[in-house]
Formats: sequence, C-alpha cells, structure tokens
Amino acid sequence: MIDPVKDFNALPCPPLAPSSKVPNHWHFDLRYVTLEPPAHVLFLVQLDSSFVHMERLPYDVDPTSNETLFYFPESSSAAAPVVCKALIHSFLDGFGIEKFTKDVPAPYAPFKLTTGERSLAHAVEEEFQCMGVRRELCRIEIASGNRTHVAVQAAFNRIWERLVQASGLGPVATVLKAPDPIQFSNFRPAEWPRDLNLDCEAPDDFNRAVFYTRQLASLQVVENNTLPMNIRQALSGVMDLLSRKPLAVVRAEADTGNVMSAIDYALRVSAGYAGKPDREVFRRYLVVVITSDTASDLDKARAHGLLIEWHTAVSASEIRARYVHAAAHHANESVRLAGKSFSAVLWFASQTLEPLSKQTADLCVQYKGVWDAYEKRTEEISRDTAQAEKKRAKKSNRYVCAAVNCLIQADKGKLLSQCAGKCDLDKKPSYCSKECQRADWKNHKPFCKPGAACSILDKAECLPISSKTGMQGSISIPVIGPDGKPMVVSSSSMSPEMLKEIRKASEERAAQRSISRSRSLGKLGSIQIENFSLD
Repeated sequence: MIDPVKDFNALPCPPLAPSSKVPNHWHFDLRYVTLEPPAHVLFLVQLDSSFVHMERLPYDVDPTSNETLFYFPESSSAAAPVVCKALIHSFLDGFGIEKFTKDVPAPYAPFKLTTGERSLAHAVEEEFQCMGVRRELCRIEIASGNRTHVAVQAAFNRIWERLVQASGLGPVATVLKAPDPIQFSNFRPAEWPRDLNLDCEAPDDFNRAVFYTRQLASLQVVENNTLPMNIRQALSGVMDLLSRKPLAVVRAEADTGNVMSAIDYALRVSAGYAGKPDREVFRRYLVVVITSDTASDLDKARAHGLLIEWHTAVSASEIRARYVHAAAHHANESVRLAGKSFSAVLWFASQTLEPLSKQTADLCVQYKGVWDAYEKRTEEISRDTAQAEKKRAKKSNRYVCAAVNCLIQADKGKLLSQCAGKCDLDKKPSYCSKECQRADWKNHKPFCKPGAACSILDKAECLPISSKTGMQGSISIPVIGPDGKPMVVSSSSMSPEMLKEIRKASEERAAQRSISRSRSLGKLGSIQIENFSLD
C-alpha cells in the first residue's frame, strides 16, 4: 500500500534545484478558477526559475467532473487538508514533467515553502504535522511584499492565458481577469441562513416550516401562464411532511442515495431542524444530488438553484469574487439542466449579477444561460408593463383601491370590490377591503348617485405598474427595497392587510438603515418581488 507521507518524508531536500542554478524554494497559493468547469487550484511557482505548476483540487478526482464542487473551503483550516495532499502529490509526482520530456529528474522535497496568506501558512503547517510530515518540511514561511505578489501574479498569468485560450469562449475571453490568491484572513461567513431568525431568537417549528416553504418557493419556474405556488397549500404540505417523516429517517435515506431525501434533508438543515443551521452540511448534501448518477436533470437543477443563495448570503457587507462566480455557475447550470428559469435564478440575476456586471466584465462574458433567461424575463416584464399601463389607462379606477391612503392595486378588476351604490359604472370606486371602503365613504357618499362626478382622489405618491407574467390574479403594493429603492411586492395568496404590513416593515427598515447603513441583500422569499414570481 502506498503511503504518500512516508514517501514524501524519504525525499531528499537539497538547497538547490536539480539544475543547481536556482534555490530549491517554492511559493504556493490557493485560487478559484471560474472557467468551466470551475474549481479551486493549487498554484506552485519557483520564482527564481519561473517554473510553474497547477493542480485542480481535490487532485485525486476527475478535473472535468462535478466532484470538484465538494471542495469549497471557507477557512484556511478547511482548505489545508486538500492543499497538503496536493503539495505532497506534486513533489512526489515531479510536477508531471514526464508528460512533456523524457529527461525527468528524481523527485525531491522543497528546501523552503512560502505563501502570501498567513492563516493558510499556519493551517498547512498544522496539517503537515498531523499527517506526520517530518519537521523540517512542515515549516511554511510568509512571503509578503508587493514585489513578491507581482512576481507570483505574473507567473500565474502565463498559465491563465493558456486556460483562457482553451476555454472556447473566443476573442471575448481576453477580458477575463486572472483570479487572485484566496485570502482567508479577516473573513468569516455571516450568520446563515440570513433570514431564518424571523424576529425571534429561537424560531419555533411553524417559523421553520415557513422558511422551508420559502426555500421551495424559490424553485418555482417563472414563465408565461404558469400558475403561482399557493403558499398556504405548500406550507400545509411541508408541515405534514415534517411531522410524518422524522429527520433521522430522511437523513438515512439521503445517505443511501435517495435524491429527494437529500434535498429534503438539506432544507431541514437550513431551517434548523437538525440543530444550528450548518452551511457545510447543507452544501454537501446538495452537491451529492448534483453528482448523483440517479438524479434527474430537474433535481440537479433544483440543487443548483438552492446553492445560489448559499454563496450570495455569505456576508452582510460584501460578496467576494469567487462566491459571485460560484453562484453564477450554479444559476447557469440550473437554467441549462431545467431548460427553464427558477425564481431564484432570476432574483440572483437582477439583484447581484446585473449590478456587479457593471463593475467587472468577467460576469458579462460568462454565464450565457443566466443572461439569456434574464433578458427574456426583462422583455416579458416590459411587454406586460406596457399592456398593464394601457389596460389601467382605460379603467384606472378598476385596478386601484380608491381609499386615498391605500396603495393596493390589482392585475384583475375582480380582485377589488366595487361600490354597490347608484354611482355611474365608469366612475365607481373599487376597494381592496371593507375597511378601505368604510374609510372612504365620507369622501364618496356625496358622489354616490347617477350623473355625479368621480369621487376618487389622487394618491399622495405615484403607483408603479406591477407586471406579473405567469402570476395572474395578484394584488400588489409598492415597498422600499433592501437597497433603498422602490420595488413592487405582489402576492396571489396574501391579504391586503398582510401586504400593508410588509410595506410598513420596509419603511421601518429604511428608517433604521438611514441611521446605520447596511448593504444586506434581503429577500422576501415566498412572495413576488420586482415582478419575479416567488409566490
């Protein structure tokens, strides 16, 4: 049986490289290559000779398969085990030189290893020691300074240029920027999932079930003439499933390859049914679905869709490049496998991908599936908005609640109740509730007779048109979005009172943000936001 550590310990460790012309010094770092299929890579360079070597991680899996998705370290300690194995393999394998020349020197160990990431250096040292690597090979020095960084980056750029040429993206790929080394220092994933708390320190089973249902709602297909998910019915079904099937049974089935149980278990983990939500466990079970030989394309698309927010919700103040690209990859794969767009994909495209694409061309060049789906959806919204404006212009009083302080509007006139009095049909006010009708009666009463003028007063603010492709039969209300900009929230299952509470809550959050600025990308997952169906 081969013992890599024993073989590595037995290697000579000369101060000079085999050429005897340069020191046997090596620099390494960890990077995330976004080109398909995306993967983390170990980059090794001998700066004095400019010799470079790269290993896709984990090194012992097929680099063209989805198996590389299992490795997405969020800390140096999580990264170290795979990095150490790849380092040992690289030196034992002679960096794969035999693939290019017959004059292959005997394997040797590094006289000195350096890296620019302090926490990774410490983590690799500790992992080497745990693996039993001999003492002098465990020391990792810190190579700091701009001069070293520039030299290392220039060396990586040479590999990157070859990768880009082989990517198949064509001339546009030349705008792609080479990835920087991953920095784990001063980075810690935010509390996850971001909106599970629901204003209570210990969510009860009902709140957990609501969160679980909202996760499911993010996987609803958005297209014309698709009936929206009935949240109340879905919640009832989820609560029945959760009470009928114990967590232990779901996990056992997931561990034996049951795809639906793997998705179910991941959602239960995120909702806190297995204790404190665990990001790594959630991700691992969804990657199991993606790499399963028995999973359907639709199931794999759902797993990809659920992983989008896992990456975008990593921090309340920033989204690092590799997380954005990884989220975009999952969104792209979701569209490709499903042949349709989930609301989670469109939300990501509108709230993250499109805004960030204005800052970096990398996002524009890649992820064609997401961009095509987003552009199609945007065109549908523009078309439906124009139709809605034309429709409301003919009978404006039929689609908006007449109560002066109410901002509820509907996409179908029958969703609002008209005054039953004797006022002319074309001047009848419509109301979203009896409460609004009673509140407006003092204003309307003098006009509730044949031939009288219209009693409807102008609103204090202009109501934006809500276009709801594939979500007919909804009422909506304008709110203040997480970024402080106005947006429309629509629902086919919520009451007007519930939508008004959402508006009130958005105004309160906006007031709080004006005091302490927060760039958190919140989400109201179980309803429709900015015309993307999540209801």
